[in-house]
Amino acid sequence: MAVRPLEVAAIEERSIDPAELPAMVQAAVDAIVEKKGEEIAVFDMRGFTPFMDYTVLANAGSAIQAKVLMDAVIDGVRKSGLRERSVEGDPASGWLLIDFWDLVVHIFRPEIRHYYNLDGLWADLPYCRVNSEKLSTENGG
Repeated sequence: MAVRPLEVAAIEERSIDPAELPAMVQAAVDAIVEKKGEEIAVFDMRGFTPFMDYTVLANAGSAIQAKVLMDAVIDGVRKSGLRERSVEGDPASGWLLIDFWDLVVHIFRPEIRHYYNLDGLWADLPYCRVNSEKLSTENGG
């Protein structure tokens, strides 16, 4: 039996309405903004994978800031009623992943994020970017 390729054309290209984000996602974004994370993007993974509903990508300027962001995200999302399933990576590695089941948060050093290019991989999915201290529906790579 032949394996059918993923039908990417079936994925609707649209922006996420920030007002519709669940509390867990907003809590993660708020924590990242508060601790000065950069280049924050939220991707709507529903309909693309059964393993998560949303993923958040953010940059940290240093290993110390990555640890601060990780701790703040865990604390903020816990306050919304969700506990982390696992934390992968190490602040010094340049990539931390925090799995909250329906939400996965990636914290990168900029060069690691650029190398793996998850933004490009998921560019056809609905998403929004965080500009300064508020969510926007900027649609573009």
